[in-house]
Amino acid sequence: MPSRGGSQYLMGTHAMQSVQPDNTDSMPLRQSPHGVGTIMIRFVGLLTLAVVAMTLLWGN
Repeated sequence: MPSRGGSQYLMGTHAMQSVQPDNTDSMPLRQSPHGVGTIMIRFVGLLTLAVVAMTLLWGN
């Protein structure tokens, strides 16, 4: 069977080959640019702003 992009086409499905990494070390996670506290403060602030805006619109 002809190979298409590294996989074989077999009766309507692709038989994919598994790829294993060369080293088994865990991948380091990227450090987030903002701390969880900063994100929570922004979320609470935006939520409060939205509630105030909806309250003002509802009262009119």
